[in-house]
Amino acid sequence: MLAVLAEFERDQISERTTMAMAHKRSQGHRISGQVPYGTRLASDGKTLEPEPTEQAVIAQVKALRSNRLSIRKIVATLAQNGVVGRTGKPLDIPQVHWIVVKA
Repeated sequence: MLAVLAEFERDQISERTTMAMAHKRSQGHRISGQVPYGTRLASDGKTLEPEPTEQAVIAQVKALRSNRLSIRKIVATLAQNGVVGRTGKPLDIPQVHWIVVKA
C-alpha cells in the first residue's frame, strides 16, 4: 500500500513540476541551462527577449527549409554566406536541426 502511495505522490510531483515549467516558459522566463538560440537574457536576468541577429538566421533557415533544402544543404548555404553561431563558428547540423524543429 505504501508503494502505491509513493508512486502516486511521485506522479503528482512530476505533473506539478511540468505544469510550473510550462507556465514559466509561457511567461517568457528562463527555465534553466543555456539561453535558447534566437533569444537573449533581458536585463532583469529572468525573462528572455528576442535576439534580432539570431532571429534573422532563424528566418533564413525556415525560408531555406520551405524550399525543401535538406539540413545539410542549409548548413552548407549558411556557411557559404558567412553565418556563424554564438561561438563564432559556422552553425552545424544539430543546431540547424534544432532551429527547424523547435524555433
